[in-house]
Amino acid sequence: MRQKDGSHGGQENDEQAASRPIRPLESPSIDICASTEHGFDVLPSSSLNAGSSHSDQAKRLRQKNQHTSVQTPASRDAACQIRPDPTFSGRVILCFPPNDPENPHNWSSWRKFFVLLVGIVSVVNSTLGSSLPSGAVEYLSDYFMVTNQAQLVLPISLFITGYVLGPVIFAPLSETYGRREVMIISFVFFTVFTMACAVAPNWPFFLVFRLLCGITASSAIAIVGGLFADIYDDPTQRGRAMAIFMAVSNTTDIGVGAVLSVGLSLYWDATLRRAKKVNAKWSAVEEYRRLPLACVGGPLYVISLFWLGWTSSPQIHWMVPILAGIPFGIGFMLIFIALLNFIADAYEIFAASAMAATSACRSIFGAVLPLAARPMYRQLGIAWASSLLGFLSLGMCIIPFTFIKYGDRIRANSKFCNELREKKIKLEEEKQRRGSSSSPVEQDDEPRGNPKANEEGTTDVLILESVV
Repeated sequence: MRQKDGSHGGQENDEQAASRPIRPLESPSIDICASTEHGFDVLPSSSLNAGSSHSDQAKRLRQKNQHTSVQTPASRDAACQIRPDPTFSGRVILCFPPNDPENPHNWSSWRKFFVLLVGIVSVVNSTLGSSLPSGAVEYLSDYFMVTNQAQLVLPISLFITGYVLGPVIFAPLSETYGRREVMIISFVFFTVFTMACAVAPNWPFFLVFRLLCGITASSAIAIVGGLFADIYDDPTQRGRAMAIFMAVSNTTDIGVGAVLSVGLSLYWDATLRRAKKVNAKWSAVEEYRRLPLACVGGPLYVISLFWLGWTSSPQIHWMVPILAGIPFGIGFMLIFIALLNFIADAYEIFAASAMAATSACRSIFGAVLPLAARPMYRQLGIAWASSLLGFLSLGMCIIPFTFIKYGDRIRANSKFCNELREKKIKLEEEKQRRGSSSSPVEQDDEPRGNPKANEEGTTDVLILESVV
């Protein structure tokens, strides 16, 4: 490598090589950075498809990098994503130059709104598909000649079982191959299996297709959290987008409460901003950004269950238990909005995998509960069966309060959180060094590296640029 001032780089020690920054190019193309165990560098101009010279360089690089340890930045702040390169035996890092319009953080508001709309429509299709058989139990029983009540809840339970299996597959795939490809392919299969349910010749085939529907439909639920984290860099905007997404996608189920929860979420955002402007001490605590909404939602959720259970009586007007759906909707939505955003803030670019894990755990109970619901309400009655759920929910109300009080200690003892925080600090320092660096790097006819390193079999540092 040779810099513009004509100075030549000699041998470098490990510390100097490791501190060498990645210098983004001025063009809006994406730098493809090949890495050695010591660091990164840039080889500007040309394209991988421009001629045979880069192919020869890539071949030499592949031969030299048989034992390369690749450093991969894992922070959203660097706007980098990792993708495999067919011409390189290791991995490459795609870095967006500053203000690159291809960076999802820099997309227009309308384009981001379109992504939000697609996420809403996808999840609505998924959740409606899970509950559709509940209104057609009698028809299914007559058509397939099934009278066993335990079997008649299987279409819903097996679909939700797919919510357990699917997210652990689709979320990691979306972080490796991209959100769009995984969502489109899985939704195509969801459509196919839904059509297969309509023409199923018998009950066992119908149940198998319902399970496959649940697996493929779960991709939307598992991926949209990471999708919104990809396009909304600002936590406030991401929180608002998540609130709108949750409200619209659940309006069909819990109606008025879902709408009211959005207003409460926006009110809390405004309150938090005002507190930060006056430098209120509590506003600097990370947990106060999201969790107070869950602290309000939890008790409302519990109240609604007791309300429903003890007013569902022939002596009480039917509208009274129906109104319990309002605090239920508000509580349900506030809990989801707060905790999903809290997870997205904590795991950032790994939000899809984190939400997949929470979705899988949640769906385990969702798949089992329909099997127990009818016997439970028959044995305990409406009042005490609903109260049992209320008491269980009351015990879980302490979770957000626990995170507020001990959240910093929990993160301090988390190996993953510590590693992610260290990488963010290093990448921020790297961005500052990159901004202060003003001398671009040029390329010689042949890549030049450390002669001593070559003798020892260590790889040269080579970075290829490709217009993506």
